[in-house]
Amino acid sequence: NSFKKSIENNGRLSDTIEVIKKHQGGETKVKKGNILVFILVLIFSLYHFSPHTVEAEDGEQANNLGIGKDSEKVVENEDQEDESLEKPTEEPTEEYPTNDNQQETIEMKEPEGPVENKPSQEENLNVDKQEVNEGENVKSKTSEIDIPKEEGEGIEIQSSEPDEDSGILKKGVRDTRVVSLKNNLARLGFPVPGNGTTYFGSGTEEQVKAFQHYYGLTPNGTGDEATLAKIQEILSSPLQSGNRDEATVTLKENLATLGFAVPGNGTTYFGSGTEAQVKAFQNKYDLVTNGIADEVTLAKIQELLNAPLSNGMYREDVRELKENLGYLGFPVPGNGTPLFGPKTEETVKAFQHYYGLTPNGTGDDTTLAKIQEILSSPLQSGNRDEATVTLKENLATLGFAVPGNGTTYFGSGTEAQVKAFQNKYDLVTNGIADEVTLAKIQELLNAPLSNGMYREDVRELKENLGYLGFPVPGNGTPLFGPKTEETVKAFQHYYGLTPNGTGDDTTLAKIQEILSSPLQSGNRDEATVTLKENLATLGFAVPGNGTTYFGSGTEAKVKEFQRYFGLRVNGIADDVTLTKIEDILSTPLRYGNNHEDTILLKNNLAKLGFPVAGNGTAYFGADTEAKVEEFQAYYGLYINGIADEITLKKITEILTSPMQNGKRDIRTVKLKEDLEKLGYHVSDNPTTLYGSKTEEKVKEFQRDYGLIVNGIADEVTLAEIQELLSSVLISYSKFN
Repeated sequence: NSFKKSIENNGRLSDTIEVIKKHQGGETKVKKGNILVFILVLIFSLYHFSPHTVEAEDGEQANNLGIGKDSEKVVENEDQEDESLEKPTEEPTEEYPTNDNQQETIEMKEPEGPVENKPSQEENLNVDKQEVNEGENVKSKTSEIDIPKEEGEGIEIQSSEPDEDSGILKKGVRDTRVVSLKNNLARLGFPVPGNGTTYFGSGTEEQVKAFQHYYGLTPNGTGDEATLAKIQEILSSPLQSGNRDEATVTLKENLATLGFAVPGNGTTYFGSGTEAQVKAFQNKYDLVTNGIADEVTLAKIQELLNAPLSNGMYREDVRELKENLGYLGFPVPGNGTPLFGPKTEETVKAFQHYYGLTPNGTGDDTTLAKIQEILSSPLQSGNRDEATVTLKENLATLGFAVPGNGTTYFGSGTEAQVKAFQNKYDLVTNGIADEVTLAKIQELLNAPLSNGMYREDVRELKENLGYLGFPVPGNGTPLFGPKTEETVKAFQHYYGLTPNGTGDDTTLAKIQEILSSPLQSGNRDEATVTLKENLATLGFAVPGNGTTYFGSGTEAKVKEFQRYFGLRVNGIADDVTLTKIEDILSTPLRYGNNHEDTILLKNNLAKLGFPVAGNGTAYFGADTEAKVEEFQAYYGLYINGIADEITLKKITEILTSPMQNGKRDIRTVKLKEDLEKLGYHVSDNPTTLYGSKTEEKVKEFQRDYGLIVNGIADEVTLAEIQELLSSVLISYSKFN
């Protein structure tokens, strides 16, 4: 009994019984003839289950038996040279809840044949009872025994021994090595739930598979040779807390590059600070957080170091990227941290889109190369380059003249004008003549002048338009504004071009054509002779002998003609002017022609006080010509005897005047009052009606003052009335 208590107190009765069984050929009771063997077994058991053993009693933590008490050296300060011992870390354990539905029944066999001097149950240490494994409850000699399960998994166990074929730790096995396996898995970031018993259950299998999958091993869930070797490899890594290794220096540098700087001087020591940053890195990138710079962690570090900068990354070169983007006109909001966040991604995309790159939002090789290309451009402040001379010339052409002599130096003045240009045309304002800016400059130099442009040739365009009778308001700046556009449209419409308002090739060609016409001042051309003859016919005679010379006199008469007929007054016999001359000369309402409209013309002239002798035929003879000339002279028109458009317009104007018999107009009241003042009484109560009495008095007035008597208060009659009234007032003033 004392041996029994000793054995039981030291925790592994079942293992003792197993040893006895092996020595007794599978029997569960001890024969008297084998007392020596029994004593030896007891001694073995006492030694085996002494406090130095690895296995723990059922329900106890492995650490209570002294497991995991090896000391490690720890340096509290990351760069401290002296190392101090670190307290032992308690290892996680695995518990297995009893499942009443999963049981193991073990029948104990009696030894065959007679048994001499069979000891009592107490003397035989109850070896014929059920053996008790870890986590099992003893019920009776042949009763069923609850077997512990991991995470509810039910497994029938025929033996508590390791796999005799291979010695591989796997599901269902009990082995002292399982405790160590679990401890190691926990250390590496794959903790098995429970108290860390010797049982290899489903929870252990699951974590082993996770470990194998994580480290690229065959995920069979067993503690095979490859798996155990990998565990030992990682556990013996120099890149973990408490070790010193040259590779730690590089590790710290790389962590700092990725935004996980380790405090200190970057020594070879892998201390708590390094471990903390490794864990932070692992946590950030969803790695197993064990604080060891294992192969997976190192691979991820290398991947991030080599990968293009992208959203979510922490890298020191993100700071530089942000600075460069800001310098190039793409500022990233924030304080310039090493975090590549959504705003950085958005800004990178904007940069890529602006410079025609694939807008993937990452700092890939193409993007970084483009940044460096622009940063190294000679066409920015502080540099000298021959291309700067051309740049300055082009900027001046576009209305952004750089002060100075146009040297090769790209100074602050050039930068200011480049920025002004970029701002004007909605480009990124960085002051660098980058490819986008240069392309815009070239586009504007080659493009038709249009609204919003600044170009020196806009000045020339405005000058030419003004010379041709289309003046642009303003001081003739290089700005092509709305007024310029409006004037260009007027020019285009006048000359029958598409009125798009731009200085396109067709428009500029037309301008040059008119400017180079021989029928303008200072030129000689045979066509000038004909021009002078025609002008004379139309009432615009040019003094002189009608030579080929287009002098100032000819120019003056051309301008008179243009002004009279509502043309653009430029003094040039352009195609519009020549067409107008031809139209008037070709009208049927002139001497020698027969046309039905001549009858209407004669009737209208008669109504207005210019009757044509005859029967009012369709023939436009000398009398008709004479009356037309008389009409033109009376109303201040150019006298040519031709019923041109101005003459016909004046006839229609008088015939439709409201100041004639049968019409009403507010001005009629004043007319009656004015006539009353001059002695031509119409009414004591003047109304707006222009009646027969008013017509009679108007005719009387016209007759008295030698005007054409038509009874219409036309412009000549009204002018005479006002002149007389003015004279009367002056005389009255003098008399008083």
